[in-house]
Amino acid sequence: MFKIIIKLALVLILFLCLADMPYGYFELVRFLALVSFGYLTFAAKQKNNNTQVIIYVALALLFQPFLKSL
Repeated sequence: MFKIIIKLALVLILFLCLADMPYGYFELVRFLALVSFGYLTFAAKQKNNNTQVIIYVALALLFQPFLKSL
């Protein structure tokens, strides 16, 4: 149930990125996405679902807020 809430929250904050928001919001979204995808990776690894692990790691790297050029 908690994973569904995280996924819905991610959908909501990512759709809000389409609106005219300040730059700080996008930084917050990148950090929240990294943490959320990290948790989802951990949960998928606990269930031995390697496909989801790869997808969530890739998404976490895509949204990571530390290296802008990655």
